[in-house]
Order: sequence, then C-alpha cells, then structure tokens
Amino acid sequence: YTTSRTNGSTWRVPANGGDPEEIVSHYFNKIHNVAEHPKTGELFFNDTWESSSMAHRKGYRGEFNPEIQSWNPKTNEYRQYTDHPGKDMWATIDRNGTAWFVSDRVNGEYNLCKLIDGQVKTVTSFKTSVIRPCVSADGSMVVFERDYRLHLLNTQTEKVAVVPITIIRNPVLPMEK
Repeated sequence: YTTSRTNGSTWRVPANGGDPEEIVSHYFNKIHNVAEHPKTGELFFNDTWESSSMAHRKGYRGEFNPEIQSWNPKTNEYRQYTDHPGKDMWATIDRNGTAWFVSDRVNGEYNLCKLIDGQVKTVTSFKTSVIRPCVSADGSMVVFERDYRLHLLNTQTEKVAVVPITIIRNPVLPMEK
C-alpha cells in the first residue's frame, strides 16, 4: 500500500501477518499502484500524479503521462514496459506473471491490456472507461469497475459479464405526508 506518511512511501504487509515493511521511500519519487511480480520480485508501478491524484482526468498527453515500469529490489534493475503518450496504469499481476493494466491507447477511454513477452495486447475496446482492474491469483478472471458496475473478464475467452449484485433489505414504511 502507499501512504502519505513520510511524504509518500510504499509498504507491504507479509502474507502471514506482522508489521508493515517499508519497500520504497523517496521524498520526490512517489511510486504508487504497486504490484509485485510473484516470480521475479519486480515491483510494477506508476510514478506520476496523472495515475494517482489525476487518474480521473482523461485525454492527458504530456510529460507526466504514467507508464508501466518496474524495479527489482533484489537486482536493482529498472525497466519501462510501456511507452505511450497517454496513460498506462493500474498494473495487476497473476501468479504466473501475466501483467494486466489499463490504457487509453485505443480510443481515448481506459481499456484492459496485458503484457505478453514485453508486448502490449489490448483486450477490450469499450466506449466507456475501465477502472481499477484486479486479476485473480490463478489468472482466470479480471474484475474491474465500468459504468458504476462490477464486470468480470474471463481471460480464456475474453468475454465480459456484469457481476449481478443483489441487496436484501427490510421493507420500509412509506413516508407520511
């Protein structure tokens, strides 16, 4: 997780519990949207305000466009996976190492993409934006928000379905006039 404590730092909590461990702390370089690659230990991230406090701003092109980047704390190796003048952000990685993210490269709306051998494959081409995707551990499903509803992408068929949400509530009496 990312916190504003110490002016922006990234932490993790061990899977078996315990105290949070600081991963990255830098006064000027505030990485966020961090996802750890389960095989290599690379930390995939974004590092500009366009993917943190301005993620809602569509159509941005410029020096602060977010890219999918990584840093491996074990080897100190840095990589930039995307080079797009718009926004590439919100990486999520399954246990096999497939990285999913959103990009506005197709039609100006945020759509799902994945990295295959370092190449970007666009998976959806919605006319409205995908928000905050999250891949299942086994890589079979990606859940995301779109048009104020949850959607589920089957990664094998690349078919998308709306997740039905039913709310049970007690009947209420009508207001008296």
